[in-house]
Amino acid sequence: MNIGIIGGGACGVMCAIKLKKLNSLWNVTILEQNDRILKKVLKTGNGKCNIANTIINKDMYNDFNLILSNQDVNVFNELKSLKIVLKETTLGRVYPYSESAKTVVNSLLRNLEKLHVDVKTNYLVQKIEFKKEVYFINNDLSFDILVVATGSIAQEVTNGYGILSNLGLGITSLRPGLVPIITKEKTQHLQGLRIKCDAYVKGLSFSGEILFKNDGLSGILSLDISRIVRIGDQITLDLMPEYSYQEIKNLFINSNEDKEVVLEGIFSKMLATDLLKRSNNLDELIKNIKKFKYTVLGFKDYKEAQIVCGGVNLTEVNSNFEVKKYPNLYLGGEVLDVDGASGGYNLYFAWLSGIVIANSIMKKYY
Repeated sequence: MNIGIIGGGACGVMCAIKLKKLNSLWNVTILEQNDRILKKVLKTGNGKCNIANTIINKDMYNDFNLILSNQDVNVFNELKSLKIVLKETTLGRVYPYSESAKTVVNSLLRNLEKLHVDVKTNYLVQKIEFKKEVYFINNDLSFDILVVATGSIAQEVTNGYGILSNLGLGITSLRPGLVPIITKEKTQHLQGLRIKCDAYVKGLSFSGEILFKNDGLSGILSLDISRIVRIGDQITLDLMPEYSYQEIKNLFINSNEDKEVVLEGIFSKMLATDLLKRSNNLDELIKNIKKFKYTVLGFKDYKEAQIVCGGVNLTEVNSNFEVKKYPNLYLGGEVLDVDGASGGYNLYFAWLSGIVIANSIMKKYY
C-alpha cells in the first residue's frame, strides 16, 4: 500500500508516524514544499511549543463536530508514545517538559527516521489527478491513498486551497485568525503597554492580556477576539474586572489626592493619562475604566496571523476526515475550516486529525 501525505506539518507528520506504527509494511511518503518539515511547529508558543490543551470543548472552536466525533482518541497518549514528556500549566495549556519546540521536533524526526518514513522536501505539489482509483501527483508520483495536510497561508505560502478547489471541493472564505487588531482609536501613546483585563464583544466575554501596538491591539486576549470580530465591531475592555463601579469610586473618594495621583497608583502613567483625556468628570472616568472602548478598523495580514479562519468546507468530509466525493482521499489539520482559540487548540486539532486519519485507513483495510 502506497500512501502519500502532502504537507510535513504537525498533522502530516503525526499521520505518517501513526500509519507506520499500525503497519510497518506500508510505504508512507511525506511531500513537503519547504526545505525542511515542521517549520511552523518550531515557532509555536514563541518557541516553547504549546503542544495541546486539556480543556477541550465547543467554546474553543468555530466548529466542534469533527472533534466531538473523535473524542475517544487520546491525543496525549499518542504524544507520550513519541517519548515527549508533557507538563500542564495554567488554563489547561500543555507544553513539552523542556518548554522547547526543538524537543518536540527532534522527537518527531527521530520517529520518522526509525519508522522509515520517506520524506521528500522541496517538492511542490501543483496538481492532483484521480484516475482508476489511483492519485497522481504532478504526473510524477502515484499513491493508493492520499492525505492532504498542507496547512494554511498564515505565516506560510501554500497552494493547498487551490489544488483542492481544482478537485471540486468547496472552500469557505478565508481571513487571518489569531492576529493583531487594527483599531479606529489611536494607540501609539500606549504602544508596548501590557495589561490584564476582561473584554466583551458580540455578547461574549474574554479574559487575558492585551498588548497595545502602535495601531491597535495584540496580546493573547486580542488574538482570541480576532477570530470572532469583524470590521466595525466594538470591543469593550474592563480594566479593573475585580472591582465594581462603586469600589473604584471609593478609591477616589477616600483619597485626599487628585484623580491623576490615584490613577497613577492603579495604572501606568501612559494609561492614566489616556483615561483622563477621555473623561470629563469622575463618573465618566470610572465608566471608561470599566468600559474602555475600541472599534475594529481592520486586521494585520496573514504574515502576522497564527492561523487562518476558513478552509475546506466541512460538508466535504466524513467524521473520519475522508472526502465524500473521492475514496481514499483524506484532509487534515488547518486546511479544513476548523479554527481554535489560542492556547494549544489548533495544534491539538492537527494531532487529532492525523491520528484519526491513520486509524481510519487501518480500519478500512484491516
